[in-house]
Amino acid sequence: MALDKQRKRKARRTPALEHVFERSDAILEAALEDRELYPDGTALVATDIEGVGFAITESAREGRHILLVYPDGYEVLLTPSKLGTPESAEAKEAA
Repeated sequence: MALDKQRKRKARRTPALEHVFERSDAILEAALEDRELYPDGTALVATDIEGVGFAITESAREGRHILLVYPDGYEVLLTPSKLGTPESAEAKEAA
């Protein structure tokens, strides 16, 4: 039974998601060596998963850096602007 669950979980992994897992491992290894590969709190998003738009939108709404990971392993790091963060909306309302 557990083997079937593992197979199903593995079958849902897309190429980009595999690269995300690899990057996650690299981030952990770097942290153990007191190095930072990406800004703290960066969201890693596989571009070939269902719901990728939602993942990007929510991370952007939270003002997080977003690492887009493509099926071929190519990466794009998106940096948040202060215009779209919740803090800027609060400041705008207060003004």
